[in-house]
Amino acid sequence: MVNNRSKRGKNIGMIVAITAIFTALILLMLWQMQVKAQEVIKINQELQIEQEQNQELQDIIKEIEKQNEEINNELEELKEELERIELSKKQNDPNQKIAYLTFDDGPSDNTLKILDVLKQKNVPATFFVIGNEGRKDVYKRIIDEGHVIGNHTYGHDYKGIYKSPQTFFADVDKLNDLLEEVTGERTQILRFPGGSNNTVSRHAGGSGIMDEITKAAIDNGYKYFDWNVDSQDASKAVQSKDVIVKSVLNGSSQTNKAVILMHDAPAKTTTVEALPEIIEGLRAKGFIFKSLDEYSPGAHLK
Repeated sequence: MVNNRSKRGKNIGMIVAITAIFTALILLMLWQMQVKAQEVIKINQELQIEQEQNQELQDIIKEIEKQNEEINNELEELKEELERIELSKKQNDPNQKIAYLTFDDGPSDNTLKILDVLKQKNVPATFFVIGNEGRKDVYKRIIDEGHVIGNHTYGHDYKGIYKSPQTFFADVDKLNDLLEEVTGERTQILRFPGGSNNTVSRHAGGSGIMDEITKAAIDNGYKYFDWNVDSQDASKAVQSKDVIVKSVLNGSSQTNKAVILMHDAPAKTTTVEALPEIIEGLRAKGFIFKSLDEYSPGAHLK
């Protein structure tokens, strides 16, 4: 009996000891888990702080990038303004040679080819267009590539437009409506079909019709342009390329401000062919190139 009691006592002691050990281990594990949990919380807090700092840093970087972009835009605007000032100085310099390439009677496929040449040569030009509902893309490309559009009347019909100032400007307005639809802008730059001194108009509106129309154009705020250099590309249905080049270069030798008449109607393929040689020839003579604007010489024929 004594032995059994002793054994039971030992067993109970072992159980108590083992229980104590397990309890201690569990408490130790719980403590370790609590310590690790606190470490995790601390790490998460540190990560959150770091993320907030990173976000602040990213915001600062974005603000710097925005400021840099604004500075670059201002520098680009300043550069453009300086270029305009420099060009204005050259334009006002009576000794500076300026060539104004102008093309009448487009748009057509030849207009697209001319635009390709101008883009390649980095040269601006002025296009005195007529109405062509099927070539709206060409009007838009002219403007998109930095050239100037002038009004050459919608129909280019001498008998119709030259009956009176009213019929003339009705046709001008019709074209301006189309241009505004396509490009968002109307144009106040004008070239009369045949020029301001044409005599064909008198058959429709009488001998004084051009005087009436040119006065009305000025009164309505238009700046009209004739030319002082004729490429002769309209003297024949298809003029020789060499004649066109020679006419332009010889004619430009007589003036420092050359307003050059050319055409980009469908038949004027040789004008396209002559254009690269004309540009290089004018540059060799010291000319710079500019589109027409309200300050450009009108080169009026009358």
